[in-house]
This record gives sequence, C-alpha cells and structure tokens, in this order.
Amino acid sequence: MVEKGDAVAEFNGFQECPSCRLGWKTRDDLLKDKNLQLIGYQANLRDLEKGFYLFNHVISRCLTTLSVSVNKFFDLYAIDRHTISSYGTEDCEGRCLRVSDLNRCRAKCKNAFAREILVSLLKDYPHLRQPRDD
Repeated sequence: MVEKGDAVAEFNGFQECPSCRLGWKTRDDLLKDKNLQLIGYQANLRDLEKGFYLFNHVISRCLTTLSVSVNKFFDLYAIDRHTISSYGTEDCEGRCLRVSDLNRCRAKCKNAFAREILVSLLKDYPHLRQPRDD
C-alpha cells in the first residue's frame, strides 16, 4: 500500500481510495487488505466490463466506499462465459438489481460471470466478507 498524505500526485498502481488517497500497488495488495470489505456488485446490464465491485474502506480516517472495475478481476476465473444477458427473462434471478447480494447467480447469463468471480473472492479472501446487518 502507498500512503500519499497531503501530496497530490498521479497514482500508477492498481487502485487508489478516492477519499483518503491510500493506494494499493497490486490487486493482491488490495485483496489482502483487512481494512476492506467487499459489500457489493454494481452490474452494468448492457456491458459486463463496465460493472463494479464495491468495497468499504474501514479505517477510521476514511470510511468510504470505493468501486473497482470488474474487468480488473476477469483473469481470476477461467470458465466459459455466456454471451447473452438473461436479464428480464424467466431464468433471471434478479440478483444484478440487488447491489448488496453477494451470492452466485444460476442463470445462464453474461453477468453471472462477474458473480462467479465475486463468490471466488469471498472464498479465497474470507476477511473480505464481514458480518452484515441485512
């Protein structure tokens, strides 16, 4: 991680917190950070690559939510991807409309791929799943 303090400079790492400007040089740095909680998936129903995973940055001086593009995680899950959206069909479970739903989608849908990655992240980095009220 990189702390910038008050200095304003261009960040060239994996991701930067938009509030406190703490930076993670690599995806692995971000995923191993115990001060992050994976709280949701914001789907883009037209273009899977424009969706976001949402993380809460739970350090006392920050407490913000940051979004990380799902396409930064595509290489973590090597399965065949569906090319057609099932949104609005009988097969659709409606999970993409519920940002805080962190569960697998069983529909044969192009957006289910991003949920498979999300489930895999929560399995491989259990600290990202924090106790929830809902």
